[in-house]
Amino acid sequence: MDFDLKEHTRYLVVAGSHSYGMATEKSDIDIRGWCIPPKKYWLSYHKRFEQHDPTWELNECPWKEAIQAYAGSQQFTIPNLPIDAGVYNISKFMKLAADCNPNIIELLFVDNEDVLVCAPEAVILREARHEFLSSKCKYTFGGYAYAQLKRINAHRRWLLSPPDEHASKPERKQYNDWLKNRNPARAALEKEYGYNCKQGAHLVRLLLQCREIMVEGTLTLKDPKRAAWLTEIRNGGMPYEELVSWAQYQLEQLDTLYEDNEYAVPKKVSAAKLDAMYMNLVEAYLWR
Repeated sequence: MDFDLKEHTRYLVVAGSHSYGMATEKSDIDIRGWCIPPKKYWLSYHKRFEQHDPTWELNECPWKEAIQAYAGSQQFTIPNLPIDAGVYNISKFMKLAADCNPNIIELLFVDNEDVLVCAPEAVILREARHEFLSSKCKYTFGGYAYAQLKRINAHRRWLLSPPDEHASKPERKQYNDWLKNRNPARAALEKEYGYNCKQGAHLVRLLLQCREIMVEGTLTLKDPKRAAWLTEIRNGGMPYEELVSWAQYQLEQLDTLYEDNEYAVPKKVSAAKLDAMYMNLVEAYLWR
């Protein structure tokens, strides 16, 4: 990458726990967005740029001032932790958003207060954010949620019955890696409540968001009541059996909504409409 990322970044937001209204004084800051690379990356036969995922100390971050202003407006102290960033080429960003990728499409729906950079091109995309919603969320949001549930169940099995010498070599390696990389505070919660409560909160959030997209045709990130409930779950407020039962019921309900065609979003996005928007944005920026 041989261009100024900050100069070409057209949209940047604070993501993760801050955008969900669930941040604590120990929460790190994740920033995500998209850029339009210089013309040479579009015309060259060999130059490519898809995304850049740097980790910066605050003083090294190109958006240091914007982050400090954000922290001041939200009245929190920036923790002494690295800033995790992810900036996508607009083409990859729009493709993932059109596929209803949970980690990407939510960036279009963050509250205004969580937006750090919003150039004119980004305003257009943000105003058209509902064009990216489709019933495909049943497979993306629902699929991510199901994967979380599988991890929760696997880790609980390891908590209750650690793999012994009779277990397969891959499982023993997975178990040892899990032990090695566990967050101490989270490990204590797992020991007390019998499962990874943070994963449980993610599972519930994904299922709630999926249902909201399908039933209401929108996506809310920062809802005070939801944030309070998810925080309670993250802190161990939902027993394992209750979590699994609730999640399985929600997955069944999503299946029914999908099979009965009872959802408020189209089955698929309008590729032609999004493609026209994409070409107009890129062309106007490159030849401005």
